[in-house]
Amino acid sequence: MFGKRNYFNKNKKIGFKRAISFFIFFIFVVGFIFSAVYVPQILAQGNTDVAGMNQLTKIGLPQQDLVVVIMNIIRVVLGFLGIIGVILVIYAGFVWMTSKGEEEKITKAKKILINATIGLIITLSAFAIVHFVIQSILNKVLETATSSTYSSTTSGNVSFIPSFVVKWVDPKNNETNVFLCRSIQVGFSDKLNVDTINTNNILIKIKDGKKENEICNIKKDCASGKCETNKCIGETVSGSFTVMSDVFRFRAEKDFEENATYQVEITTNVKSEKNRAISSIDSKRRWIFATGSLSDTTPPKVNQVYPENNGTNVCLTTPIQSIFNEPMDVISLMNKDA
Repeated sequence: MFGKRNYFNKNKKIGFKRAISFFIFFIFVVGFIFSAVYVPQILAQGNTDVAGMNQLTKIGLPQQDLVVVIMNIIRVVLGFLGIIGVILVIYAGFVWMTSKGEEEKITKAKKILINATIGLIITLSAFAIVHFVIQSILNKVLETATSSTYSSTTSGNVSFIPSFVVKWVDPKNNETNVFLCRSIQVGFSDKLNVDTINTNNILIKIKDGKKENEICNIKKDCASGKCETNKCIGETVSGSFTVMSDVFRFRAEKDFEENATYQVEITTNVKSEKNRAISSIDSKRRWIFATGSLSDTTPPKVNQVYPENNGTNVCLTTPIQSIFNEPMDVISLMNKDA
């Protein structure tokens, strides 16, 4: 009788452990399937809403990326499992401390401690892997979709962009020897809401620079590039923005500091003309560049044009192109009066 009862209790414990392991494995598998199957299918179907914003809006839920919502759910579930693991570790410690040298209780505490530790490792690993896979695949999807154009037979060429994202930046990420007088320019996938383009929403700083009112010796010590009476003034680089269609240009109040590394962050408060926020998973909205010690005083030159001078039999739809010897002010090229 007692042998059977012990047998059933033992089976219950094994079943419970297996259930926990299966549940953790299930969370991992669901996350992996979503990232590996669901996202690419959306892109293949020409869906313009990879992040699921439109569906959330239709049913009256907050307009947050669907991916973020899913990650939050996984984070809560795995966080709950993590709390259980910590409680088990504490319980094991309590059993061990109150065992009074009894071998049976010590053995029990060791088993609980080992199982709880394994559970915590599995939980943390599952979250890290799911987060990495989803983030990596979605970043790749954004890059692919931003540069892809799908053809529509009824309305001509239509460019399908999954979210409001950054298409290009100048200076480029990790570019070095940038001229001190260089403007910062950014192109987007949609027209900009001019009211959201300001120094509060676009943060331009000297990397690792000190904050306002911190002690400084030279301008380069401060994030803002301003040091007066040995104190940093402001949190970001001062300057003015110019917006035209889907491009903005930032010109600093004064030249950039020599041999300094600057970081630029476009916050999610930047919105499109349709009032859609920049995608929170857009990796291109943060970048750095390093200045040299020179300022640009030489006018740009045209290196090449197409169609070529005196060219003949040129196709009627051929775009006119010019290649310059240095990066150009894009807004000046977009201005029809320039």
